[in-house]
Amino acid sequence: MRLIQVAWEMETDDTRKREFRSLAKAMTELDMKDAIIVTHEEEGETPVNGGTVRILPTWRFLLGMT
Repeated sequence: MRLIQVAWEMETDDTRKREFRSLAKAMTELDMKDAIIVTHEEEGETPVNGGTVRILPTWRFLLGMT
């Protein structure tokens, strides 16, 4: 199972908080250490609840699906 969240962009603090809050809750409830947020263009990694949330642009996420 993989936790995947999709957001067009995460430039505003409100958007980032909302997306990370929901993933952090799911990661805790499901005892998972990794999650992904798919965005239009952004890329990065953020530590959350002892795990990692990877932020991937759509094109990179889709290339990894094969």
